[in-house]
Amino acid sequence: MKRTFLTLATVVITACAATYDAEAQPNTYTNSSAFFAAISASNYTETFNSIPGANFVTTPTNFSGNGFSFTATTDTNGPLPPPDNNRLWGLTNGGGGDRWLTMFYPNYGLVFTNFSLNVSAIGGNFFATDDLGFFTNSPINVSILLSDSSTFSTNFTASSVSSFLGVTFNTNVSISSLVISNLNVQPQFPTANNLIIGVVPEPSTYALLGLAAAGFAGYVIRRRRA
Repeated sequence: MKRTFLTLATVVITACAATYDAEAQPNTYTNSSAFFAAISASNYTETFNSIPGANFVTTPTNFSGNGFSFTATTDTNGPLPPPDNNRLWGLTNGGGGDRWLTMFYPNYGLVFTNFSLNVSAIGGNFFATDDLGFFTNSPINVSILLSDSSTFSTNFTASSVSSFLGVTFNTNVSISSLVISNLNVQPQFPTANNLIIGVVPEPSTYALLGLAAAGFAGYVIRRRRA
């Protein structure tokens, strides 16, 4: 039993150290549980269900909750004239109550910006929809501009509306904007749902967790020996 506790202590400390090192570079997640485990407990999920179904909101549109906020807008370089080029729509996959945020410019970006509180983690359900508002598994591009002017870009093909993509960054940088754009030459529209924004814990937090885990394991070992 003593050997078991020693092994447990080693595993806990190694896991904390690995997490700390990984935070130095962008990390991508396709599992929402793993993404939530990598960010602070205080975060914000915008479901977009407040947008009237099969209707639009004029951009820029602001969203906020749990101390966080951001702005959603269209790519104003879209082909349609005002006011059609500044509308975001709430679609429902042909019906139902779950709203998605989308736009009707197939080859232009759905833009999120003005993030608050030095947001360094972002995720959600990102996919394409057709001109009737139904999900398609067409590829999209997810591009993130950071406060140090660097960019992160990845292509993503969702297999369903529940497919997840999340990205976390070094706490020395924050997210300036997120752009979701269509990669298909056919009319497909960039769409987002359940957008999550949060903060990556400071490295010192991981160090404290590692020390706490080591201390607890040592305490258990001493108790067992006694």
